[in-house]
Amino acid sequence: MIDAEKFGEYTRKPDSAWSLVEKRVFEYAFGRYFKDRFNWLNNDENRSIPAITTKFGRLTPDDFRVLDLGTGTGHIPESLIDFGVKPQNIVGLDNNSRMLENIDYPLGVHKLCADVRKFSPTLKKELSGFGNFDLVTANMVFHLLTFGDYVKTLKQIRNVVTERAELYIMLPHPLRDEMNSIPGYHQRGVVAEIAPWGEEVAYGIKTISDYCRGLKQTGFHCWIIRTTGVGLRLEDNLLLSDEAIWSQVQSRKKGTYIGTLPHYFRLWLMAFPE
Repeated sequence: MIDAEKFGEYTRKPDSAWSLVEKRVFEYAFGRYFKDRFNWLNNDENRSIPAITTKFGRLTPDDFRVLDLGTGTGHIPESLIDFGVKPQNIVGLDNNSRMLENIDYPLGVHKLCADVRKFSPTLKKELSGFGNFDLVTANMVFHLLTFGDYVKTLKQIRNVVTERAELYIMLPHPLRDEMNSIPGYHQRGVVAEIAPWGEEVAYGIKTISDYCRGLKQTGFHCWIIRTTGVGLRLEDNLLLSDEAIWSQVQSRKKGTYIGTLPHYFRLWLMAFPE
């Protein structure tokens, strides 16, 4: 089990992955790609109204509900509240109760201690009248799961979202795994790595196509897939196909220099129910 205090202390640092990459990508995605949705929901006459490109407090619907999987010490809920989502409409779920007890966790958010692979019974028991979710976020969670467990989690998500919901996923780019001497881009399995806060963390190797295939199998359509990292534009599309990555891996094995990956190299996806 991850040490909540060490994890929380690390993620609050200005040079952490959350501060340098993950926070800015989430706020970019939430601000840019949900803008039209919010305008439409708050416009009974279906007219075009001016877009707000900073915070969305005035446009965020009062009943907009969010499930944050692997919520940790509450960074995603904190950002959601900044955008005008009501704390009582957010559910933060984590299998580590110490994370949810962290002093920095945002007040007013529903906190559930459960495994992401089988959270549905806990959700129904604790929040039976809450309603389905308009957004599900999984920041740095799905890379910890095997492909089978990833699909199990997606199936549960599919059953608790509205018809117009979105799913936001952020995880380490699979090529980063290979470049860190984990045995091969196409070799599935569970491996261990020392996390930046000093603990050993186990996670399951999956390819980009694995992530997309899992979404399709469970009734989601992936409509955005992007690469990011320190020094990269948020729109960058670097090495987003298995074929391109395999070519790079093979070149590396032959001794060809393929460059240095960006600091905190990340893959992020957005999907919606089909």
